[in-house]
Amino acid sequence: MTRGGRPLLPGLALAALLGMPLVGSARAQEGQTRAHVDARTGLAAWSFEAHGIRIELVQRLPDQTRAFFLGRGFGRDAADRIAARCLFQTTVRNTFPRGGPSVAVRLAEWRAHTPQGLEPPIPKAQWRNEWQRRGVDKAARLAFQWALFPSEQNFRPGDWNMGMTTYPLDPGRPLELGLVWHTDGETHRGRMSGMTCASDETASELLP
Repeated sequence: MTRGGRPLLPGLALAALLGMPLVGSARAQEGQTRAHVDARTGLAAWSFEAHGIRIELVQRLPDQTRAFFLGRGFGRDAADRIAARCLFQTTVRNTFPRGGPSVAVRLAEWRAHTPQGLEPPIPKAQWRNEWQRRGVDKAARLAFQWALFPSEQNFRPGDWNMGMTTYPLDPGRPLELGLVWHTDGETHRGRMSGMTCASDETASELLP
């Protein structure tokens, strides 16, 4: 389990006067996306690495997602609802060597390009409200929460975590994702491009 990182400090005017980078300032876009095939699942995957962070997104097939949640107490309608969204198995790792800075990730700062504009990954609270409205069993709701990637997390060097991220896109749609992460108060930005949500022929029938 990841341990808490050091506090993220705001920028100081003195740093600018001394010609140092402003703490808390945002850097230009960093890193690039690399496509590959996940060795464990054989599914399409994409990785991104830059300034202390490595992020990997692996497709999750809609049928795979249905089976996963049906096995954890979800009814068919609710499992179909999840499968009708764009899901990726997501891994984030702090790649700094021991003694390096912490990396902070907040999913609410990421942005997916959608037909409606730039939107963050679907937050846990939105899913939680939907399951409560649909009367999904409490144990099943808890299993869903644990399966999702944390909304916020600090990673110390070598720490990593894995979980599902969900996006307001239909299966089969392309995904371009704007990334934000923080190291010792400095904000970094990157972009993962050329990704595709796993397709599902029935998805268009499941969403209003």
